[in-house]
This record gives sequence, structure tokens and C-alpha cells, in this order.
Amino acid sequence: AKMAELPEARRLRFMSQYELTPYDADLLTEERAVADYFERAVAVGQSQDVTPKAIANWVTGDVFHLLHSTNEEISACKIAPEQIPELVLLVNQNVITAATARRVLEAMFHSGGMARDIVREKGLAQISDHVKLAHVIDEVIAANPDAVSDFRNGKDTVLRFLIGQVMRATMGKANPNLATEMLKNKLNQ
Repeated sequence: AKMAELPEARRLRFMSQYELTPYDADLLTEERAVADYFERAVAVGQSQDVTPKAIANWVTGDVFHLLHSTNEEISACKIAPEQIPELVLLVNQNVITAATARRVLEAMFHSGGMARDIVREKGLAQISDHVKLAHVIDEVIAANPDAVSDFRNGKDTVLRFLIGQVMRATMGKANPNLATEMLKNKLNQ
């Protein structure tokens, strides 16, 4: 009863309890420190309605990438596991985009700072203000008359290009769903 949970048993539990894929469960249970890190993040995330799968995606993706690129172990990571759910929550609440969240995570990795503080300090919050977005959309439409003409002539794929221009003009901070909706409305007028 006092024996630590074996890796295979933990892997199976991760799949059943947290509904992880076998691949994610394998990655997260290869090292005990990683599995412990993940479970600490999940414990905090559950009280904030952040799914274990979302936490697993960030840990096995971006956190692992940062650890690998700096040749660090998870035990030396400046990002506390309890900080991961806050980052996921900022994306879920549309405070920041997923792309911005990666930049925030990298800043967290180097400084150990909290996601919300980094977003505030660096002015990375997503732009959801209709007036600001309308101004940017007007500029993008004016700067790309050929693409606008193509869209109005039935070439729907051009919309992605125009959305990309909106994102570029806002340095990735525009709320993509709102920007897409507003751009479509403007183009269809």
C-alpha cells in the first residue's frame, strides 16, 4: 500500500482518469517528475474548469519544447505547474490568442512570472474592441483592393489572406473570430 504507483499503472490511470491518448499518457509518465508536474497542474486546473487534455497539450508541446531547447529538466523549470492552468484559462477566456500564449509561456519560462502579469506588462491582451478592429479592417481592405475584388468575385479562400493581414497589423492580438466576422460583414456590404 505504501509503494509508489508504477509508471505503467500511472499511464493507464492517466488515460482513464484524464481521458488522455496513449501517446500523451506515455510522454507524461516516462519520468516521474514530469508525471508529478502534470498532476499538480491538473489539480489546480480542475478548480478553474481547465481540462487535463488542455494541460497535457501545453506540457507535452510547448513546455517540452522549451525544456529541450535549453537542455533543462522539468525539475529546473521556472514555470510552476500551478501556472499552466492560468495560461490555458487566458486563452479559453479570449484574453489572449493561442499564438500569444506561446510568447507568454516563453516569457514565463525565462522569468518565472505569472501569465496574467506578463500579458498586462507587455500589452499582449487580445483586441476585442469593435471600434479598434473596424479601423484596422478598413485599413486592410484599403491596402488590398485586388484581394477584396477576388473575394467579392467568389474566391472565398482570399478571406484567410485578409484575416492574416488583420492579424499582422495587430501583431497577432486581434480576436480572430471577431475579426473574421467583422471582415466578412464589411466585405459583403
